Amino acid sequence: MGHTHSAEDRNVYYLEQLCTIGFSGALGIVQILLYHYKVLEIILSDKFHIWVLISGVVLTALAVTRGVALWITAGQARSGLEQGCGDDHDHEHGHDHGHVHNHDHGHEHSHDHGNEHGIIAAEHVHTHTDSCGHTDHDHVHEQGHADCGHEHGWAPWRYVVLLLPILLFLMGMPWPAEAVQDDPLEAGVEKLDFNDLQKAANAEQVRKFWEGKLVRVKGQFAPGRTDRTFSLFRLKMTCCAADAYPLNVTIVAPEALAFEKLQGLWVNVTGRVKFDMPKDRDEYVTILEMRAVDDVKPTSPDTRPFLQ
Repeated sequence: MGHTHSAEDRNVYYLEQLCTIGFSGALGIVQILLYHYKVLEIILSDKFHIWVLISGVVLTALAVTRGVALWITAGQARSGLEQGCGDDHDHEHGHDHGHVHNHDHGHEHSHDHGNEHGIIAAEHVHTHTDSCGHTDHDHVHEQGHADCGHEHGWAPWRYVVLLLPILLFLMGMPWPAEAVQDDPLEAGVEKLDFNDLQKAANAEQVRKFWEGKLVRVKGQFAPGRTDRTFSLFRLKMTCCAADAYPLNVTIVAPEALAFEKLQGLWVNVTGRVKFDMPKDRDEYVTILEMRAVDDVKPTSPDTRPFLQ
Protein backbone atom coordinates (compact mmCIF):
# COMPACT_ATOMS: atom_id res chain seq x y z
CA MET A 1 0.00 0.00 0.00
CA GLY A 2 1.52 3.44 -1.03
CA HIS A 3 2.44 6.11 1.53
CA THR A 4 0.02 8.94 2.29
CA HIS A 5 0.39 12.44 3.68
CA SER A 6 -1.68 13.38 6.65
CA ALA A 7 -3.87 16.45 6.57
CA GLU A 8 -1.35 18.25 8.79
CA ASP A 9 1.52 17.49 6.39
CA ARG A 10 -0.53 18.81 3.49
CA ASN A 11 -1.30 22.01 5.38
CA VAL A 12 2.40 22.58 6.13
CA TYR A 13 3.30 21.93 2.49
CA TYR A 14 0.77 24.47 1.22
CA LEU A 15 1.86 27.00 3.87
CA GLU A 16 5.48 26.72 2.75
CA GLN A 17 4.49 27.07 -0.88
CA LEU A 18 2.33 30.14 -0.19
CA CYS A 19 5.12 31.82 1.81
CA THR A 20 7.69 31.16 -0.91
CA ILE A 21 5.36 32.44 -3.62
CA GLY A 22 4.37 35.50 -1.60
CA PHE A 23 7.89 36.56 -0.64
CA SER A 24 9.29 35.88 -4.13
CA GLY A 25 6.51 37.90 -5.75
CA ALA A 26 7.00 40.75 -3.27
CA LEU A 27 10.76 40.76 -3.95
CA GLY A 28 10.11 40.96 -7.70
CA ILE A 29 7.73 43.91 -7.19
CA VAL A 30 10.33 45.65 -4.98
CA GLN A 31 12.92 45.31 -7.78
CA ILE A 32 10.51 46.91 -10.25
CA LEU A 33 9.74 49.77 -7.82
CA LEU A 34 13.45 50.35 -7.14
CA TYR A 35 13.88 50.94 -10.85
CA HIS A 36 10.72 53.08 -11.15
CA TYR A 37 11.57 55.41 -8.24
CA LYS A 38 15.24 55.66 -9.34
CA VAL A 39 16.52 54.23 -6.06
CA LEU A 40 19.02 52.16 -8.04
CA GLU A 41 20.86 55.36 -8.97
CA ILE A 42 22.22 55.63 -5.44
CA ILE A 43 23.21 51.99 -4.99
CA LEU A 44 24.15 50.58 -8.41
CA SER A 45 25.88 51.66 -11.60
CA ASP A 46 23.59 52.53 -14.51
CA LYS A 47 24.65 49.49 -16.52
CA PHE A 48 22.97 47.16 -14.01
CA HIS A 49 19.61 48.95 -13.75
CA ILE A 50 17.94 47.24 -16.71
CA TRP A 51 18.96 43.79 -15.43
CA VAL A 52 17.41 44.48 -12.04
CA LEU A 53 14.18 45.48 -13.79
CA ILE A 54 14.14 42.40 -16.05
CA SER A 55 14.86 40.01 -13.18
CA GLY A 56 12.09 41.65 -11.13
CA VAL A 57 9.56 41.16 -13.94
CA VAL A 58 10.63 37.52 -14.45
CA LEU A 59 10.51 36.76 -10.71
CA THR A 60 7.03 38.27 -10.39
CA ALA A 61 5.79 36.30 -13.42
CA LEU A 62 7.19 33.05 -12.00
CA ALA A 63 5.49 33.71 -8.65
CA VAL A 64 2.14 34.31 -10.36
CA THR A 65 2.53 31.18 -12.51
CA ARG A 66 3.43 29.04 -9.50
CA GLY A 67 0.51 30.50 -7.55
CA VAL A 68 -1.95 29.50 -10.28
CA ALA A 69 -0.44 26.01 -10.48
CA LEU A 70 -0.69 25.60 -6.70
CA TRP A 71 -4.33 26.73 -6.77
CA ILE A 72 -5.16 24.09 -9.40
CA THR A 73 -3.24 21.37 -7.51
CA ALA A 74 -5.01 22.21 -4.25
CA GLY A 75 -8.39 22.03 -6.00
CA GLN A 76 -7.60 18.63 -7.47
CA ALA A 77 -6.39 17.33 -4.11
CA ARG A 78 -9.59 18.50 -2.42
CA SER A 79 -11.71 16.81 -5.07
CA GLY A 80 -9.75 13.59 -4.56
CA LEU A 81 -10.31 13.70 -0.80
CA GLU A 82 -14.04 14.27 -1.20
CA GLN A 83 -14.28 11.37 -3.64
CA GLY A 84 -12.29 9.18 -1.26
CA CYS A 85 -14.69 9.97 1.58
CA GLY A 86 -17.60 8.96 -0.66
CA ASP A 87 -16.00 5.54 -1.20
CA ASP A 88 -15.85 5.03 2.59
CA HIS A 89 -12.05 5.41 2.75
CA ASP A 90 -10.83 7.28 5.78
CA HIS A 91 -7.80 7.29 8.04
CA GLU A 92 -9.09 4.04 9.63
CA HIS A 93 -10.13 1.03 7.61
CA GLY A 94 -11.80 -2.10 8.90
CA HIS A 95 -12.16 -5.19 6.75
CA ASP A 96 -13.68 -8.49 7.80
CA HIS A 97 -13.56 -11.28 5.29
CA GLY A 98 -14.90 -14.72 5.93
CA HIS A 99 -14.07 -17.52 3.52
CA VAL A 100 -15.27 -21.08 3.90
CA HIS A 101 -13.72 -23.66 1.64
CA ASN A 102 -15.00 -27.23 1.67
CA HIS A 103 -12.22 -29.50 0.63
CA ASP A 104 -11.36 -32.98 1.64
CA HIS A 105 -9.85 -31.70 4.85
CA GLY A 106 -12.43 -28.92 5.33
CA HIS A 107 -10.29 -25.81 5.48
CA GLU A 108 -11.78 -22.75 7.05
CA HIS A 109 -10.08 -19.41 6.69
CA SER A 110 -10.89 -16.22 8.45
CA HIS A 111 -9.06 -13.00 7.78
CA ASP A 112 -9.17 -9.87 9.86
CA HIS A 113 -7.41 -6.72 8.69
CA GLY A 114 -7.17 -3.66 10.87
CA ASN A 115 -5.77 -0.50 9.34
CA GLU A 116 -5.04 2.55 11.40
CA HIS A 117 -3.66 5.92 10.44
CA GLY A 118 0.13 5.77 9.98
CA ILE A 119 0.44 1.98 10.64
CA ILE A 120 -1.07 -0.82 8.62
CA ALA A 121 -1.54 -4.06 10.55
CA ALA A 122 -2.73 -7.27 9.00
CA GLU A 123 -3.71 -10.38 10.95
CA HIS A 124 -4.44 -13.69 9.27
CA VAL A 125 -5.96 -16.56 11.17
CA HIS A 126 -6.09 -19.91 9.42
CA THR A 127 -7.99 -22.87 10.92
CA HIS A 128 -7.81 -26.23 9.25
CA THR A 129 -10.17 -29.10 10.18
CA ASP A 130 -10.33 -32.59 8.84
CA SER A 131 -13.40 -34.45 7.73
CA CYS A 132 -14.09 -35.57 11.27
CA GLY A 133 -14.23 -32.05 12.54
CA HIS A 134 -10.90 -32.20 14.40
CA THR A 135 -8.81 -29.12 14.40
CA ASP A 136 -5.63 -29.65 12.51
CA HIS A 137 -3.67 -26.50 13.25
CA ASP A 138 -4.03 -22.80 13.79
CA HIS A 139 -1.61 -20.07 12.79
CA VAL A 140 -1.65 -16.38 13.26
CA HIS A 141 0.36 -14.01 11.11
CA GLU A 142 0.82 -10.40 12.10
CA GLN A 143 2.42 -7.89 9.84
CA GLY A 144 3.24 -4.28 10.68
CA HIS A 145 4.08 -1.79 8.05
CA ALA A 146 5.48 1.51 9.20
CA ASP A 147 4.14 4.53 7.42
CA CYS A 148 6.63 5.91 4.98
CA GLY A 149 5.09 9.35 5.10
CA HIS A 150 7.47 12.34 5.13
CA GLU A 151 7.72 14.80 7.99
CA HIS A 152 7.25 18.38 6.86
CA GLY A 153 8.16 21.11 9.33
CA TRP A 154 7.60 24.79 8.64
CA ALA A 155 10.81 26.80 9.08
CA PRO A 156 10.10 30.57 8.96
CA TRP A 157 13.83 31.43 9.20
CA ARG A 158 14.18 30.34 5.56
CA TYR A 159 12.35 33.48 4.47
CA VAL A 160 14.47 35.99 6.42
CA VAL A 161 16.79 36.51 3.43
CA LEU A 162 13.82 37.33 1.17
CA LEU A 163 12.16 39.47 3.83
CA LEU A 164 15.18 41.73 4.53
CA PRO A 165 15.25 43.72 1.23
CA ILE A 166 11.46 44.04 1.35
CA LEU A 167 11.57 45.57 4.86
CA LEU A 168 14.41 47.93 3.89
CA PHE A 169 12.42 49.13 0.89
CA LEU A 170 9.29 49.73 3.01
CA MET A 171 11.44 51.70 5.50
CA GLY A 172 12.88 53.83 2.68
CA MET A 173 16.45 52.66 3.21
CA PRO A 174 18.02 53.88 1.03
CA TRP A 175 15.95 56.52 -0.73
CA PRO A 176 16.95 59.36 -3.08
CA ALA A 177 17.01 62.88 -1.74
CA GLU A 178 14.07 65.01 -2.75
CA ALA A 179 14.73 67.24 -5.71
CA VAL A 180 15.19 70.86 -4.63
CA GLN A 181 15.43 73.77 -7.00
CA ASP A 182 19.03 74.94 -7.22
CA ASP A 183 20.13 78.49 -6.53
CA PRO A 184 19.73 80.84 -9.52
CA LEU A 185 22.81 81.52 -11.62
CA GLU A 186 24.45 84.91 -11.74
CA ALA A 187 24.60 86.72 -15.04
CA GLY A 188 27.57 85.60 -17.08
CA VAL A 189 28.09 82.39 -15.05
CA GLU A 190 27.79 78.97 -16.68
CA LYS A 191 26.68 75.88 -14.79
CA LEU A 192 29.22 73.12 -15.28
CA ASP A 193 28.88 69.46 -14.37
CA PHE A 194 31.52 68.16 -11.96
CA ASN A 195 32.57 65.37 -14.31
CA ASP A 196 33.04 67.80 -17.19
CA LEU A 197 35.08 70.17 -15.05
CA GLN A 198 37.27 67.37 -13.74
CA LYS A 199 37.91 65.94 -17.22
CA ALA A 200 38.40 69.29 -18.95
CA ALA A 201 42.16 69.17 -18.35
CA ASN A 202 42.60 65.97 -20.38
CA ALA A 203 42.31 67.46 -23.88
CA GLU A 204 44.00 70.57 -25.27
CA GLN A 205 41.00 71.78 -27.24
CA VAL A 206 38.76 71.48 -24.16
CA ARG A 207 41.30 73.39 -22.05
CA LYS A 208 41.34 76.23 -24.58
CA PHE A 209 37.55 76.37 -24.57
CA TRP A 210 37.12 76.60 -20.79
CA GLU A 211 40.24 78.56 -19.85
CA GLY A 212 39.26 81.76 -17.97
CA LYS A 213 35.49 81.13 -18.12
CA LEU A 214 33.35 81.87 -15.08
CA VAL A 215 31.49 78.71 -14.00
CA ARG A 216 29.60 77.29 -11.05
CA VAL A 217 29.96 73.68 -9.94
CA LYS A 218 28.41 71.62 -7.13
CA GLY A 219 30.25 69.19 -4.86
CA GLN A 220 31.20 68.39 -1.28
CA PHE A 221 33.64 70.52 0.65
CA ALA A 222 36.95 69.11 1.92
CA PRO A 223 39.68 71.25 3.58
CA GLY A 224 42.97 71.71 1.73
CA ARG A 225 46.56 72.06 2.86
CA THR A 226 46.22 75.78 3.57
CA ASP A 227 43.39 78.01 4.79
CA ARG A 228 43.06 79.44 1.27
CA THR A 229 42.72 76.18 -0.64
CA PHE A 230 40.20 73.38 -0.44
CA SER A 231 38.92 70.54 -2.58
CA LEU A 232 35.54 70.00 -4.11
CA PHE A 233 34.92 66.26 -4.38
CA ARG A 234 32.34 63.81 -5.68
CA LEU A 235 32.19 60.04 -5.35
CA LYS A 236 32.38 58.04 -8.58
CA MET A 237 30.71 54.64 -8.77
CA THR A 238 32.03 51.87 -11.02
CA CYS A 239 29.78 49.01 -9.86
CA CYS A 240 28.00 49.83 -6.60
CA ALA A 241 28.13 52.33 -3.75
CA ALA A 242 30.66 50.21 -1.84
CA ASP A 243 33.39 50.69 -4.49
CA ALA A 244 32.90 54.46 -4.99
CA TYR A 245 36.04 56.59 -4.95
CA PRO A 246 36.48 60.40 -4.75
CA LEU A 247 37.21 62.78 -7.63
CA ASN A 248 38.70 66.11 -6.61
CA VAL A 249 38.96 69.60 -8.05
CA THR A 250 41.24 72.12 -6.33
CA ILE A 251 39.64 75.44 -5.36
CA VAL A 252 41.69 78.55 -4.54
CA ALA A 253 40.14 81.30 -2.41
CA PRO A 254 41.32 84.93 -2.36
CA GLU A 255 41.48 84.88 1.45
CA ALA A 256 41.19 82.48 4.39
CA LEU A 257 37.97 80.50 4.76
CA ALA A 258 36.14 79.20 7.84
CA PHE A 259 36.62 75.50 7.09
CA GLU A 260 34.92 74.24 10.24
CA LYS A 261 31.54 75.56 9.02
CA LEU A 262 31.78 74.01 5.56
CA GLN A 263 33.51 70.67 6.03
CA GLY A 264 31.53 67.81 4.48
CA LEU A 265 28.71 70.08 3.29
CA TRP A 266 27.34 70.25 -0.23
CA VAL A 267 28.34 73.61 -1.71
CA ASN A 268 28.07 75.60 -4.92
CA VAL A 269 31.38 77.19 -5.90
CA THR A 270 31.72 79.96 -8.46
CA GLY A 271 35.11 80.75 -9.99
CA ARG A 272 37.23 81.04 -13.09
CA VAL A 273 38.61 77.89 -14.70
CA LYS A 274 42.36 77.53 -14.83
CA PHE A 275 44.63 74.66 -15.84
CA ASP A 276 48.03 74.00 -14.33
CA MET A 277 50.67 71.28 -14.50
CA PRO A 278 52.15 70.51 -11.06
CA LYS A 279 55.89 69.94 -10.82
CA ASP A 280 55.50 66.31 -9.73
CA ARG A 281 53.06 65.39 -12.52
CA ASP A 282 53.20 65.29 -16.32
CA GLU A 283 49.55 66.15 -16.90
CA TYR A 284 47.31 69.17 -16.44
CA VAL A 285 44.87 69.49 -13.57
CA THR A 286 41.81 71.72 -13.26
CA ILE A 287 41.81 74.58 -10.75
CA LEU A 288 38.92 76.91 -9.91
CA GLU A 289 39.86 80.38 -8.70
CA MET A 290 37.19 82.12 -6.59
CA ARG A 291 36.61 85.88 -6.87
CA ALA A 292 35.58 86.35 -3.23
CA VAL A 293 34.91 84.25 -0.11
CA ASP A 294 31.16 84.38 -0.69
CA ASP A 295 31.61 82.50 -3.96
CA VAL A 296 31.24 79.28 -1.94
CA LYS A 297 27.72 78.75 -0.59
CA PRO A 298 26.06 75.75 1.10
CA THR A 299 23.37 74.13 -1.03
CA SER A 300 21.07 71.10 -1.16
CA PRO A 301 22.57 67.66 -1.85
CA ASP A 302 22.55 66.34 -5.39
CA THR A 303 19.72 63.87 -5.99
CA ARG A 304 22.36 61.62 -7.57
CA PRO A 305 25.15 61.56 -5.00
CA PHE A 306 27.34 59.27 -7.10
CA LEU A 307 28.88 60.03 -10.45
CA GLN A 308 28.64 57.30 -13.07
